[in-house]
Amino acid sequence: MKNIYNHISILLMLCCAFSCEVANDLDSFEPEFVLDAENAIKDANSAESALTGIYAVMWSPTLSSVAVANVRMGITVSSLFGPDEFDVNNPSVDNGTVAQFYTISYDVINRCNWVIDRVSQLSDSDGFTGNRRMEIIAEAKFFRALFNFYLLRRYGQFYDLDSEYGIVLKTTPSLESVAEPRSTVGQSYDLILSDLDDAIANVAPTTDPYYVGTSLAKGMKAKVLLYMGDFDAAADLAKEVIDNTSDIFELEQIYQNIFVEDFNSKEVLYAPFSRTPDQAILTGVQYTFAFSASPSFFEIAENATVIGGFPFPHDNLAVPIARTNYMRLPLGAFGDKIGKFLNFGDQVDTQFHLRLAEVYLIHAEAEARKTGGNIIEALGSLNTIRLRGLAIPYPPLVTKEQLLELVRIEKIIELAVEGGEEFFDMIRYENLDETGAFKVVDQKSVASDPNKYIWPIPRVSVEVSNGLVKQNPGY
Repeated sequence: MKNIYNHISILLMLCCAFSCEVANDLDSFEPEFVLDAENAIKDANSAESALTGIYAVMWSPTLSSVAVANVRMGITVSSLFGPDEFDVNNPSVDNGTVAQFYTISYDVINRCNWVIDRVSQLSDSDGFTGNRRMEIIAEAKFFRALFNFYLLRRYGQFYDLDSEYGIVLKTTPSLESVAEPRSTVGQSYDLILSDLDDAIANVAPTTDPYYVGTSLAKGMKAKVLLYMGDFDAAADLAKEVIDNTSDIFELEQIYQNIFVEDFNSKEVLYAPFSRTPDQAILTGVQYTFAFSASPSFFEIAENATVIGGFPFPHDNLAVPIARTNYMRLPLGAFGDKIGKFLNFGDQVDTQFHLRLAEVYLIHAEAEARKTGGNIIEALGSLNTIRLRGLAIPYPPLVTKEQLLELVRIEKIIELAVEGGEEFFDMIRYENLDETGAFKVVDQKSVASDPNKYIWPIPRVSVEVSNGLVKQNPGY
């Protein structure tokens, strides 16, 4: 197993020798230091260093800020400073966070392309042991898939496979700015799935949740398949992850332990490694000082669904350490704060990209939605998460429609402020509801314009491309 500690000291060198900094906010690159990148990866050691540079980007404060922005598009937090463009679901084409994430995402993708391209040209005899050369390529492909998926969710009409508004796909390394048109949503998903398939085939199993492993790649593919509406495949793959991770990953028995252990939690499939406060993800700091859980979140948790004539509370608030109560821990003069991110000192906070609990809930939704799905099996996955959270399990009298809504609510409670998943779920549910009964605007009144469900392409990227990159409708 490779050791991240051995590579930390070379990251400053990588920033110079393997820089992909963007001179303009276009989705292509112009490095500040033009060391011959073609020759920067020439053996196993330099390949490991380049891959470590990709992992290092996951500590970026920009990624933390984007996670907070995603959450603010949803319904789980309130800002101490009043609403801004994200709170009212109307980010502008000149918004700094919108531009920064667009830039850093294509930076990471370009780094991945360099690793994939150059390591593919090496041979095992260039210092690699076992299957390590293919593993490095596969890990880079996973990150390329991850950031393409994140780009698609934010800047593309991810909910419509037939839409022309996908993302710009980059598959070759770049040393200069070259504008390219957007691909369709379907084409975007095709590349994401292809990269995840390569990752599943070639990455090594790992017990370290800050590295890419087989369970992570399968879990992320199950999530992508759910977004695509391939519920049969999503259910099967999620179940495979659940059934085959008992010796590597498992649910924490106590919910709070996830956030005490952070990236060392045994149920975390991927969270960036942070060794010192200098490498800390800033999510915790932002939530501690700037946000509180919203009244809407508590209202959802405190409500109940009537099943078989009896009300079943969405969360068990009678338990002091209930998940909902954990979202309003007292912090002196700062008031009630989000308890998931209150670590200071040697133990620093991280950002959770995928937990095993989410895979259970992916399975519950996909199993319920697929043709001929087993409602009892789907309910079992949902209740596993509820029981761990000390909530009352739902009975087998639940209908399919009730179950789907209860899964959505459970994800709000279980995954609150971990990345804004509830907002993407609202968009998916609206587009999947053929009756038109489910509306995003009914969940968040200011989210009344479907064009603003996704972010705009940054203005400068459209302008520099001379119109080759089309702006999203409504912007």
